[in-house]
Amino acid sequence: MKTRHVITILLSIVAIHLNAATNPCRMVKAETERLPNLNTPRFSHSAFYVGGEVVVVGGHTSDFVPTQTAEYFSDGKWHQVNTVYTHDNGFAWIQKSGQVMIAGGHEQPMGIGQTFGVECYDPATHSFRGFGCLNKKRARATATALADGHVIISGNWYADDAVEVFDGTKHFSFVKEVSTPRTYPLMFRYAADDVLIVGAMDDKGCPIDTIVVDRLKGESLHVPLFDTWRPYTMHNECDPMRPAFIGNEDKGKYAYLFPVQNSKGQVAIARVRGTEFDLLPTDGKLPMEGKGGKIEWLTYPVADTLSQRFYLTGCDKDYRLYVARIDYSQSPAPVTIYYTGPKFLSARTRPVLTEEGDLIFAGGIYDDHFEPHATAYVVHIGERGRFSETASWWCWTLCILAILAVMAIIIIVIRLQRRRKSIPTAETSAPSDAETGKKLLEKIDEIVKNEQLFLNPDLKLNDIAVRVGTNSRYISDCINAMKGCSFSQYLNTFRIEHAKQLMLASPDEKVVNLYVKSGFANERTFFRVFKATTGLSPKEWITSKTGR
Repeated sequence: MKTRHVITILLSIVAIHLNAATNPCRMVKAETERLPNLNTPRFSHSAFYVGGEVVVVGGHTSDFVPTQTAEYFSDGKWHQVNTVYTHDNGFAWIQKSGQVMIAGGHEQPMGIGQTFGVECYDPATHSFRGFGCLNKKRARATATALADGHVIISGNWYADDAVEVFDGTKHFSFVKEVSTPRTYPLMFRYAADDVLIVGAMDDKGCPIDTIVVDRLKGESLHVPLFDTWRPYTMHNECDPMRPAFIGNEDKGKYAYLFPVQNSKGQVAIARVRGTEFDLLPTDGKLPMEGKGGKIEWLTYPVADTLSQRFYLTGCDKDYRLYVARIDYSQSPAPVTIYYTGPKFLSARTRPVLTEEGDLIFAGGIYDDHFEPHATAYVVHIGERGRFSETASWWCWTLCILAILAVMAIIIIVIRLQRRRKSIPTAETSAPSDAETGKKLLEKIDEIVKNEQLFLNPDLKLNDIAVRVGTNSRYISDCINAMKGCSFSQYLNTFRIEHAKQLMLASPDEKVVNLYVKSGFANERTFFRVFKATTGLSPKEWITSKTGR
């Protein structure tokens, strides 16, 4: 009874502390790093991460004049190249080939008109080439891709809207009319060949009274969630609002997160699974007040599917950046708010997620569209990010949990010792664990390496267990004990070595081919693991080996 009483008291203390720790307004000071300035101040540009580099394309520069340039960040600096056309409030889509389609935008300075122009960015050569013409002049449009590589496009600004499709080669063609014209519509692919299209602003940036969800195929849908919550949109955006994908396309699981707002101005996170819309359960509301007064949340959502975190950025009147981190794999999802100091000039710019899980912000506006700036920052919130101030609550939580765990272990050991006194000692000893583990690891190595099973990105513990003739728990424990790493890390060692051999054999091999041929599920995981293993990016590593 005494033991139970002690545990009850400790659990009560932990529960009280954890309840305080789940304060929805907990704020964490973010670690930021200033990067070299862009070569050209810009806003309303597209920004993305491809080929292991952050790339910004188009937008407008000083005096609200569209710029016919792009920049990529490499070797610690921004490199500027010319584009074929200007793309001020255009849109970009990264294709399966690793190349990027950039299209549309304003025809004249000051955000006037629309354009037909379409071009392609090749990250391997850092070059652009024009290759097509939109079916309809567009600015402030949105794109998404079907399973066959066709790209669906919708949305416009002060012009007719409709749905069109890019066939993946050169041709753009009309598909269907929309139920209502939209600016920056949200597009959700929910099947291999179908897409949902919804938005809260019409072609002039005015609120749409009744929210209707169009489908690429079939009739429009009514979504009950939109009776009380509307897709959160803003008049002055620098890039199309793209919902954050959190599903698994290979398994046909389509899921997304995006911000919504109710009539009281409260912002929340909505979730889409297939054609079902609901609110993501969180442990607290997104705060609408921060260190510098009201927080204006922006519609630039980002999802890190590796760490299963969703990020939404915002700023206050002092241009202090806020980043809401939502760990969406948990229910309810914990909410943590990172913040910077005032005058974070890139606060109103779409962030780009790096392979380290950090966010890069480049360009933006401070006062108005006529004076964009060239500043660039990294906000370290990934694996190596550090924080201070109110983060101390988590340290205390860990300490209390550690104490509780130690006490539980002591109690278990005492009880086991009491039981052993009444059990006769065995006269024969069990086989050596080390010897057994060594033999099992040899079998695992032989199968994984000789048959190159590591090249399968979907390889599971159970797949190996079946081949070896044991269970997945033994496989996991063996690798952990003998190699000191997880099953995933164990496979990645083979994958990285295989990638190195491919790179040495073909130094000019494109990264998009490398990660697929090496067994990685996506490009960002490949970059992260490669850099963590070698200390260098793939490009830096092959240069060190070949001098090229």
